[in-house]
Amino acid sequence: MRKFFTRLFFVGVWLFAPILLIILVCNILVECNANGRTFTQVDDLPARHYGVLLGTTPMSRYGCTNEFFTHRINATVELFNAGKINMLIISGDSCSLDGCNESLVMRDSLVLRGIPSSAILLDGTGFSTVNSAFNVARDYGVNDCIVISQAFHNERFIYLADAFDVHAIGYNAPDPPLVGSMMVYMREWLARVKVFVDLMK
Repeated sequence: MRKFFTRLFFVGVWLFAPILLIILVCNILVECNANGRTFTQVDDLPARHYGVLLGTTPMSRYGCTNEFFTHRINATVELFNAGKINMLIISGDSCSLDGCNESLVMRDSLVLRGIPSSAILLDGTGFSTVNSAFNVARDYGVNDCIVISQAFHNERFIYLADAFDVHAIGYNAPDPPLVGSMMVYMREWLARVKVFVDLMK
């Protein structure tokens, strides 16, 4: 019995070690690529004509307020009021899993906070981060921009934007508390592997 479990252990290591290595390498590549290209202080951030706000819903799937949404809205208002961006592209899913139009509800929230609707463009086909990066380049002809989301999301967008010849820098909205957001952070490890899968298509 002991030999059986020993063999089972080594088979598990042999099967899963390459997978874990791939996940680790993909995460390192994405993070290193964004080194020096994301900011947490408005005063340190170079101005750009375009900002790109990555979509999410105002409510989580558990029926409570989505703090990722709240922090991204606050960060966008801060940038606009500081004169760091002139135009904003909101890229999100026009019909997410809960039926919410992400880009539309984000626009409405921003207009309520004083950002003119004439300064906002809606990209309702930002179904994923790679779609958002591609759309910014293809549909809007953007060469450089400030992407607005949480740090982990900005790093991933920056890597994808580079592939479409868009030089992006990121303004990092605060991260919500770990409690209640654990699945998002865990999913990000796999999302960074998907970056390379998407770019190979």
